[in-house]
Amino acid sequence: MKAATYILRNTCGKSNCKCATGDKHETPYVARTREGKRQARSIPKELRDEVPQWIERYEEIEKLLEELSVEAWQALAKGHRKTKSR
Repeated sequence: MKAATYILRNTCGKSNCKCATGDKHETPYVARTREGKRQARSIPKELRDEVPQWIERYEEIEKLLEELSVEAWQALAKGHRKTKSR
């Protein structure tokens, strides 16, 4: 699963709003692809500093899992097995 943050800039449609003169509203979003489908959600103000850290942490965990997988695959290739002594 991959995720990224981005900013959507849009207008609200009110004629007297600042966005009507070009100063569009900015809404931070996070998007991910899961099972081949893209999903996106707006990020609440109280989580705007945390969400990028969550993504970074997830990517680090994913990297570590891949490293463990490679090590296990290499151990299998060498014929090493972990067995319980009985």
